Amino acid sequence: MQLIRIILIVIIVYYLLKLAVRFLLPFMLKYAIRKTQENYQRPYQEPPRKQGEIKVDYAPGKRNQPGEVGEYVDYEEIKD
Repeated sequence: MQLIRIILIVIIVYYLLKLAVRFLLPFMLKYAIRKTQENYQRPYQEPPRKQGEIKVDYAPGKRNQPGEVGEYVDYEEIKD
């Protein structure tokens, strides 16, 4: 009698867990996906700026022009 009771309890618990997972898992996955998207989008969101504030994203550096590659050195070929 004890064995049958234990087996029934195990079966009932199994089906209750299976039913709970079927209904709760989609909500848990949606929550996890939403949180992941928020974490990925956070670095790309700009903080609010005060009126009149200027933000410089790119300051060009000094570039070498084709004529500014280096100094031209004149040389003579020496034969041995």
